Amino acid sequence: MRESLEVYIRVGDRDIIGRSFSELTDALIFAGRFREAIEVARRGLTYLEGDVSVSRVRLLDGKSQALASAEGYEPAHLKQAEIRRFHAMMLIDRAAPGDRERAQILPSEALETYKRIGTPGT
Repeated sequence: MRESLEVYIRVGDRDIIGRSFSELTDALIFAGRFREAIEVARRGLTYLEGDVSVSRVRLLDGKSQALASAEGYEPAHLKQAEIRRFHAMMLIDRAAPGDRERAQILPSEALETYKRIGTPGT
């Protein structure tokens, strides 16, 4: 997977970079490898700096989850940001009138929550 990430970085496809880093971060969290997940998320955030996208918010969420898990807690604000991220993805999938516009607002709201709780890289 890490070799694939390097190829995507060279190609410069920010959408694939974001999704790939997010998936790897999620897999590392699931495996309980929180420090590695934090590092992968940090690296992905470096490449996506300045984006307000679902991919960037997913990475921030992954990094926050890894940090919280490494410290043994899960703050309520983290869950609120995660819900906004899932809501945005649901709206994109549903594609009803007005969903796309709302889905574009939710990542910004989640990003603000991550900034408020002090997630590094925001």
